Amino acid sequence: MLSYRSDIDGLRAIAVLPVMFFHAGFSAFSGGYIGVDIFFVISGFLITKILIADLEADKFSLSKFYERRIRRLFPALYFCAICTVPLAYLYMFPEQYIDFSKSLIAVALFVSNFFFWKEGNYFSPASEEQPLLHTWSLSVEEQFYIIFPLFLLWCFRFQRKTIIKVLLLLAFSSLLLSEWGWRNYHSANFYLAPTRAWELILGGLVALLGPVREHKAHGAITLLGFSLIVASIFILDETTPTPSIYLLVPTMGTAVILRYSRETTFVYSLLSFKPLVFVGLLSYSAYLWHQPIFAYWRLASLDPLVSTLTLSVMCMSVLVIAYLSWRFIERPFRGSGGLIKSRMKVFSLSFSATLIIILIGSLGIATKGLPGRFDDGTLEILESTNDKNPMLSKCSLRGERVTHPVKGCDQFLINSKAKVMIVGDSHSSSISYEIQNGLFQNSVSSYAVNDPGCIGLEGFYRLNTNYNSCNSYVHDMLEFAELVDTELIIISSRFAAYIEGSRFDNKEGWVEYGDSLAIDVFDSSNTSFVLNHKERKSRVINQIKTKIVELSGKYKVIVINTIPEVGINVPHYLAKCKNRDVVDCINSTSLQVYQKRNGVMSKALAEISDKNIKVFNPSKVLCDQQLGRCNIAINGRPIYRDDDHLTSSFGASLLSEALVPIILENLP
Repeated sequence: MLSYRSDIDGLRAIAVLPVMFFHAGFSAFSGGYIGVDIFFVISGFLITKILIADLEADKFSLSKFYERRIRRLFPALYFCAICTVPLAYLYMFPEQYIDFSKSLIAVALFVSNFFFWKEGNYFSPASEEQPLLHTWSLSVEEQFYIIFPLFLLWCFRFQRKTIIKVLLLLAFSSLLLSEWGWRNYHSANFYLAPTRAWELILGGLVALLGPVREHKAHGAITLLGFSLIVASIFILDETTPTPSIYLLVPTMGTAVILRYSRETTFVYSLLSFKPLVFVGLLSYSAYLWHQPIFAYWRLASLDPLVSTLTLSVMCMSVLVIAYLSWRFIERPFRGSGGLIKSRMKVFSLSFSATLIIILIGSLGIATKGLPGRFDDGTLEILESTNDKNPMLSKCSLRGERVTHPVKGCDQFLINSKAKVMIVGDSHSSSISYEIQNGLFQNSVSSYAVNDPGCIGLEGFYRLNTNYNSCNSYVHDMLEFAELVDTELIIISSRFAAYIEGSRFDNKEGWVEYGDSLAIDVFDSSNTSFVLNHKERKSRVINQIKTKIVELSGKYKVIVINTIPEVGINVPHYLAKCKNRDVVDCINSTSLQVYQKRNGVMSKALAEISDKNIKVFNPSKVLCDQQLGRCNIAINGRPIYRDDDHLTSSFGASLLSEALVPIILENLP
């Protein structure tokens, strides 16, 4: 039996509270997510201590180990998961409900880290509305619990020094993998066990090193460790590569406390403060319940701005529910003296509960998210999320060299020629179909060769290495334009996001999260951004102007400035309003914010004096100049299919009606 350490419960509190505050939206706790990393180190430490104690006493049993894990984790987890189902029924739209149902199954099988890896960015708004998002870390731990006991059992034949050396090698390899991972596969790096293993192993190494003789320096050492944790909570943020070498700061701080904290140290006394210890006892339940509470509040709320008071009340409610969960769910099922005394019964009941949750999830998928819960008007609005360029799936050029004819892209060709070519990123593809259709009705042939994430001009690269092919792609595309006798090129891209680097914030509560879209001038000898933001922006603007002017030497050029961004999923927001009969929902964003964000690009385009270059400003069509607002819908019909892409049949058609006559006028 391991001796109880109150400071570890206090450390658990220091881990769970920042996570909770981070997910609540308190900006001061920008690095609060590192609480999960602290938990990993603690888990690795405690599990290793338990396993080593059993192995040394010759009492090790896999079935006993997994029984303890099931008693510790399953009851509260499964109860929480079941409680999220009726709330999902009340607040989730069909597509959301399908994703939720899939996540339920993933939770039951302890593979939710794989599921959310495939879903996308942990820090995105869509992730914030996932009630079971946080279970990814539990899946990582469970995967560790499956492998690590077997590993220790095999290694126990060797001396402890040998085991430590092997674990050091594994931890170092995992850390190196995470360093490579965040640069190349950010999402996989965040969610998957191989790049997280070093944090758990770090805790295990502390346990294997054994007790250390008390020394007066331990007070200063543990205070340093505690300071590293606190600094990380307030200094790190969403832009910090995670996991990576940066997270050695909070994890080493945790390891130092686990190894050197003694009753005589200040940190031990601090962490043993009774309110902290109490929160630490609730930490598992608090972690389980905080994300569902915040997620369903966001799903239910129409107000983009949240007061500090509201956030504080939600955090207090998490702790209240956590206490009830700990008192009536966690404690009664722990230990062989709990409600369930038989090991076999523990396994059979957990298996049955797993099947029930899988069944509930399967029903949600089979019923297509239960669309019958909503009226036809709401479903019609939601359908706008699928209002994409109908050629998009057939005409994807990612990873392909452009050769003529481009399979699936030649619907609007006449005599195998393309007078007009539309180039750019996903914003370009969202509007190209309607433009092409309008041109075709006027007997003008066209190609649209767009590639998501690529600006549509030569000479640029992005930090995200998944887009390293952009420069060569655009080069091939422009060669292709000569091949098909193109006379006019239309360039449409999300210029503001590429230039500014930041995602959109409408300054009214609608904020887009995600990785930076910043670009820089391509240089094969330079694989990283120059940190000076002003210098980068200046280089980018000059290059944009240069490349547009170069194109005008061969073609007529029409540049479509950035389509107004929104910062919120428009169909979901409007459907929420419609479903609740709310008539005064926000229906626009600020034109002034749009103009400020696009000021640099607009100024650059205005400085180009070339008769072959025309500039089209989409805000003239999509924004009310007198009211100073940019529409997100007209007569209740969404203009956007998400937070920045236009619906093809409506939003894009509005632009096409204004743009096609200009194209026709400028054709040679």
